[in-house]
Amino acid sequence: MIPANYAATAQSIYSSTAVGGAMALSTMAAGVLYENFGGQAFYAMAAMCVAGMITAVAAWRVTK
Repeated sequence: MIPANYAATAQSIYSSTAVGGAMALSTMAAGVLYENFGGQAFYAMAAMCVAGMITAVAAWRVTK
């Protein structure tokens, strides 16, 4: 899909947009939760971490 000589460029673009964008949205959502619910917002943030861990394990099992 991407020529081999552009692999590093494609990887950096993907990393900066997908990973960076997800982190930015998660950070903003966590801020709103914390503002509205104080320390109780930790449970929602922990749930996002659990969802990420489940996704990572599922991806790892698929690639095994």
